[in-house]
Amino acid sequence: MLNNNMTKELDALIVGAGPTGLMMANCLEQLGLTFRIIDKKPAPSEHSKALGLQPRTLELLNQLNLAEKFIAKGNKIHGADWYQGARKLAHLDISEVDSPFQFILILPQSDTERQLIDGLQHHSVEWNKELISFEQSDQDVTAQIKDPSGQNEEVRATWLLGCDGAHSTTRTLSGISFSGDAVDHLFFLADIKAQWPFSYHEISIFFHDDGILAAFPINSDTIRIVTNLFDHSINEKSDIYSMQQVEDLLQKRTQCRIKIQDIPWSGFFKVSYHLADRVQERNVFLLGDALHIHSPVGGQGMNTGMQDAFNLAWKLALVKNNKAPKSLLATYSQERHHNAKEL
Repeated sequence: MLNNNMTKELDALIVGAGPTGLMMANCLEQLGLTFRIIDKKPAPSEHSKALGLQPRTLELLNQLNLAEKFIAKGNKIHGADWYQGARKLAHLDISEVDSPFQFILILPQSDTERQLIDGLQHHSVEWNKELISFEQSDQDVTAQIKDPSGQNEEVRATWLLGCDGAHSTTRTLSGISFSGDAVDHLFFLADIKAQWPFSYHEISIFFHDDGILAAFPINSDTIRIVTNLFDHSINEKSDIYSMQQVEDLLQKRTQCRIKIQDIPWSGFFKVSYHLADRVQERNVFLLGDALHIHSPVGGQGMNTGMQDAFNLAWKLALVKNNKAPKSLLATYSQERHHNAKEL
């Protein structure tokens, strides 16, 4: 069913309200561009998912006058320690990194999304709205979006910004391939509530003959652990670990007996790496996981997407306001596709 009341032309239609899309929305709002942001999900994420905000991302949030609010909610990480069992092998100090923010901020993705939503003064996310199709001219994009009632609305925008994740509808409709592969190793992650015997302001990484375990303190009583597994009998989509199994795994990898009070979230996953063969299709741009997926080592995934958004936003504003030629937008592809490929 089609709603014939077509929305007046916007500067941008943002598809996807994860960290990348919300970062783009905050940038465009401050730059004075008109936009709408939609997401087919019913609400923001409730899970911790991506955790670390890098110094460069905090610098960009600072330009949006948001960094202080983020920092007030998060846990500052000043370094990392490597262990063989209980014996410390090495320490990495990041407190002298060349940035005003000399730390990694650990903040659950759910909180990052809430902070970015709260940062919007004049816009709100339109949840339960899904991109169905679009057509392009040389000047703009006309998109069909569907609401929960099944009614379609036609939206015209100068640019369509695909921030809709690994299974991006924007990318698929643009005919852009997403080549890559998966690493044939199973990983386990869990957010555990426990009395942690190591530093709450350092990432702790443990080497063991069976593999590696990394621990990221979220706050004073919750730790994210990530470890590789070699149990090929596990069904990553349906199996779960009991609290006792997680405690046994922790003791084996860390050589410490750690009593767990609760496990709010856990699961199995495999690492994959994919890269879109191009960033732009005329007036359509890909950002974040819609453009690139890579190993979580280094915590660059969410950060890269948010930095994609910042990179493109100011260029769109200059072109919109006739302060730069349209050719400036090609530099987004050159810079961010190269960056994603290097990662």
